[in-house]
Amino acid sequence: MDKKTVKEELYAAMKHDYEQGLLSNPTFEPFFAWKFYGSSKTILTKSVCNHILNETQEELMMLDEKHPMGHRRLFCVTHPFDVFRPYRGYYKDCYTYAYLVQIEREMLEILLTKK
Repeated sequence: MDKKTVKEELYAAMKHDYEQGLLSNPTFEPFFAWKFYGSSKTILTKSVCNHILNETQEELMMLDEKHPMGHRRLFCVTHPFDVFRPYRGYYKDCYTYAYLVQIEREMLEILLTKK
């Protein structure tokens, strides 16, 4: 499985879990509106991106505190049949952790392009 396919699989799972209510924080709604439902990227203003980024980092810190050894597997190579493998140290929160990491990356990338 190539890198693009892994990312596509992760985003497909993220969309499904968002629609099922796993990521229910309303702060993330502009991100999901843009990423999955065709909203313009202009809704992700610098202020909105910073707010999403801060909230994401807070949630990641809470999961790190909940699973103090979770980070040990973060540098594992993604397995072709398990894109969540590096996050398995977060047990039942591994999916949420993986999604939050992706949201954080997207926000950082967008903020780098903002003036």
